[in-house]
Amino acid sequence: MDYKKFAQELRVTEQKLKDLEQEIVLDTEKIALRYSMQAFKQAKWNNQSWEKRKANSLSKYDRRNRDKPRALLFKSGNLRRSVTAQSSGNKVIVSSDMPYSQLHNEGGTIDHPGGTPYVINSKTKKAKFISRIKAEKLRGRNKTVQVTKAHKIKVPKRQFIGDSPELDKEIVEMIDKKLANLFK
Repeated sequence: MDYKKFAQELRVTEQKLKDLEQEIVLDTEKIALRYSMQAFKQAKWNNQSWEKRKANSLSKYDRRNRDKPRALLFKSGNLRRSVTAQSSGNKVIVSSDMPYSQLHNEGGTIDHPGGTPYVINSKTKKAKFISRIKAEKLRGRNKTVQVTKAHKIKVPKRQFIGDSPELDKEIVEMIDKKLANLFK
């Protein structure tokens, strides 16, 4: 093989590697986003299940449908829809712009200032939270409306973004396949 032919093949291989790098970044975006979406669907991260809801914090829907409760972290679907994957150079970043996403992803504590109105059901003796507007209407009719005191709310870690050995393994397998195909 002469020098010119070798140089030409080297340029072609170099271009293939550049194209492959961009393809790998785009495929990594897709894999990482899919992995995060699976976390919501399966309610687990790195094969570790998310902590279930406490029985006393179940919504009306969950109490009526105990055999098929609403998925964790899924009330409006806004958090799940906010998760995006973006690439910059050869780096992929999965993120969410929801203000409460970090709290749910990492867990933590909320310092609630209190003042949330509620009424006590006279038959069941259970508290029911109500809106401030409804509280004012009830007070206008001389009904007893109580408010919560300042308290802490513990939010368990329910990770859906971050480092994952499973995700890394899936990405490495994809890269290995693409490199094997490049040199066939």
